[in-house]
Parts: sequence; structure tokens; C-alpha cells
Amino acid sequence: MAAEKLSIIQKWWDNFEKDPLVSLDKLLLRTEFMGELERNDTDEILFRIFHKKSEKVRHRLDEMLREWFGNYWGKIPGSMPVRRWAGILKDAFIAVYRLDLDQTYSFLRDIYDRDKSWLRSITLDPPRDPEEELLRTLALGQKDRLLLSLWMRLCRREEDLPIDYASIGLMGLRKLPEEDGSPPKDLPAAFF
Repeated sequence: MAAEKLSIIQKWWDNFEKDPLVSLDKLLLRTEFMGELERNDTDEILFRIFHKKSEKVRHRLDEMLREWFGNYWGKIPGSMPVRRWAGILKDAFIAVYRLDLDQTYSFLRDIYDRDKSWLRSITLDPPRDPEEELLRTLALGQKDRLLLSLWMRLCRREEDLPIDYASIGLMGLRKLPEEDGSPPKDLPAAFF
């Protein structure tokens, strides 16, 4: 039985090497059985599959996930219920931070600033709020100070967003890197 489960993962790897975008899409949309990993959330499956892989393989995942987001941004695939799509997006956002995917992070940071209205249109309630998860991912994955004004806006509650977003703004300020890009040494002045 263990050999059969291993072969399912190996089959996915073989498919990923041949057509990475299609294989990643099937995994993210949960249309392909992932053997012993099936019971996990999608972000955990991606983490388990990729976290010990070489930089080259993780770079390939980064390129593919960035392309995947680009293909789906502003859309809902087929006749998928919004509730399910919001969950898929949340898992994909979490994977970006957990696997430290820089290209995808930069894409999400830039597109969020330009087009956050789509995320808001598919938010049903707090447990199914992909915008909140994206903001958390952006806060945790910062490598520069480009989002300082976003965190300040969230803390000041300048937009009509749930109060939980203010705590994400505080987290973003707390995780704000130093001017040289190094991790924060102390609470930045903006935090106060």
C-alpha cells in the first residue's frame, strides 16, 4: 500500500516535470488525488512536496504559481462555487509565504494594489476571506518597505474593511524590514 501511495506522488512529479502548470492547476483545484497527502490542506501538500527540493525546482514552482495566479486573477474557474474558490485562493496565498516564492509574492503585491476589488467581490464571510489571507501573506513575506503605506491605511481603518484588517496592518508594520532589507531589529517608529 505504501508503494502505491508513493507512486501517486511520483506520478504527480513526473507530470509536473512534463507540464508544470497543468499539474499545479490540478493540485490547487484538487482535481487530482494526492495519495497519502490528500487529507492535508493544499498549502500543506505544496509545502511537503517542495520544501526540501532544490532551489531550481522551487524556482520553477514560483514561476508556475505566478503564472497560475495571472491566469485566474479576476475569474472563477468554470462553474465552481465562490465558497470553494475562496478556499483554493487562501491555500495558494499561504503557500506563497510558506515556500518563500519571491516572484509570486511580487506579482501578488503589485496586483493587489491595482485590483483588490475582485477579491472583495468573492468574500462571503470572515472564514472565506481570501483578501485577508493575501494581506497576511504580504505582511509575513516582506523583504522591502513598499507596503508601509498599506499597513498604515489598514491601521487607520481608512477603508471600509473588517476591524481584523487593522491587526493585519499592525502585523505588517511589526514585520516591516529595515531600510536595508534586513529583518526588523525592533518595532519601527511607524508602529507607534
